[in-house]
Amino acid sequence: MKRAIGMMKMHRLGLLAGVAMTPMERRVGRFMRAPDHPTGDPAPAGTPPADPSAAADPASAADPAPAGDPPANPGETMLGGEPEGKTKGGDPDSPDDEGGKDKSDAAAALIGAPESYAFDLGEGVNFDQEAFDLVEPVLREMDLSQDAAGRIVGAYAEKVLPMLQQRAEAQATQAGEELRADWAKQTMADTEVGGTKLAESKAMAARAMAHFLPQGEEGQRFRTFLNESGLGNHPEMMRILARAGRELGEATADKGTTAKEALSSAEKFYGKGYGKQQ
Repeated sequence: MKRAIGMMKMHRLGLLAGVAMTPMERRVGRFMRAPDHPTGDPAPAGTPPADPSAAADPASAADPAPAGDPPANPGETMLGGEPEGKTKGGDPDSPDDEGGKDKSDAAAALIGAPESYAFDLGEGVNFDQEAFDLVEPVLREMDLSQDAAGRIVGAYAEKVLPMLQQRAEAQATQAGEELRADWAKQTMADTEVGGTKLAESKAMAARAMAHFLPQGEEGQRFRTFLNESGLGNHPEMMRILARAGRELGEATADKGTTAKEALSSAEKFYGKGYGKQQ
């Protein structure tokens, strides 16, 4: 108790000397002073009473800091230091803000449509002027500069256009496969060349191609065309070639069964038909 009374007296001397107390010191003084009301437990017998002069002196009791006291340094938060949200280069209106100037200059470079747009998309890329004429009014309405429009067109040529081409090729390949499969189904269901006659029709078609097509590379080019185009599965192509092959077979059979005429002695010596012309 005597130690606490001594500390409060030192605290009072600091106030009288005009030394300003920090909020933390005021709070410490509040906890160090004697309670205003008994806590419920009477003081032990023989304990001397507290110094009445210290209790009566209002300066001896540290005033608690109001709940709304500002920080000691107005430039700091209650946790100390600069606020986390405060960063440099965030105010475009500040004359000392270089980041704001850079953003303003970059934005200004995107504005100002030229008299005519011109683009160089690099080697191997053809600029579609007809397609660009459809979107140019929109770019002019937005007042986009040559640089801004060039970025858009360049991104389209570099990223969007290849993707669209790949997608179109994939769709064309799929459509071709579906068409060849559909033609094959029609051929197999055809009453003249399909069904049980399909094997014979394929043999007759092979005979026709072997007879009429040139041998070697020239003939192979036509077979490659039939495969790549899918026309080798078309029912009409199969029908034409199968008929041609069948006609060739019948003609060969008729020629082989024709009886040979006997040659006379003169015909054997002078040739067939000698003496019949007279």
